[in-house]
Amino acid sequence: MTTDARRLSAPELERLRRRAVAAVTAGLSQGRVATMLGVSRKTVGVWVRAYQASGEQAFPPQRRGRRVGECLALSGEQQDRIVTVVAAGLPDAAGLPHLLWTRRAVTELVEREFGIRISPATADRYLTRWGLTGPREHVGDGLAVRWTAPRGLHVLVAVTNRGLVFFRAGRLPFDVAQLVDFRNRLRMQLAREVTAVVTEWPAAQGELLERWCSADRNVIAGLTIG
Repeated sequence: MTTDARRLSAPELERLRRRAVAAVTAGLSQGRVATMLGVSRKTVGVWVRAYQASGEQAFPPQRRGRRVGECLALSGEQQDRIVTVVAAGLPDAAGLPHLLWTRRAVTELVEREFGIRISPATADRYLTRWGLTGPREHVGDGLAVRWTAPRGLHVLVAVTNRGLVFFRAGRLPFDVAQLVDFRNRLRMQLAREVTAVVTEWPAAQGELLERWCSADRNVIAGLTIG
């Protein structure tokens, strides 16, 4: 008989996960362990991979996810709160140990504000939903930088050639000092010099882009403004 792990209490589920991982680590096959514990082989595989990736953090039961179409992990009010904090300033000003907003910084903000743990992948989906990040274009060894304006906000997004995303947002258009500070923070967060290749920019701010490029030789306008 197969056990439905979803019906177990949190402590029971954690004990079952630990037994499964311990048995596989001791040399038993995942199929054998699945039979012994009355769960599917796929479930054992998921538990083992989680342990290999996260160690002890894989054992405490995670908040149950919701199927597509059901309520989101964050309510509309909670989502608005997160966007408000992000738009109010940089993460270090919000008391978080990050120079720019990232998926990780957003997950930490959500947990601090609401006690809800979301995965980086879930944070990524929320950021896309809110229009704060979007596509991840690559520009060789440089960082693809774009200025967009979703939901009445102004957002600067930088994407590395490995797909890492950094951004800042505000209610008002950026000025030269904020643009220079953005690249400096990128350099410090990545611990290396970086070249920002601008790939998207509002047409009304063309002169500002020219001033940024003049003020910072590591910024290149590689786009058609519009």
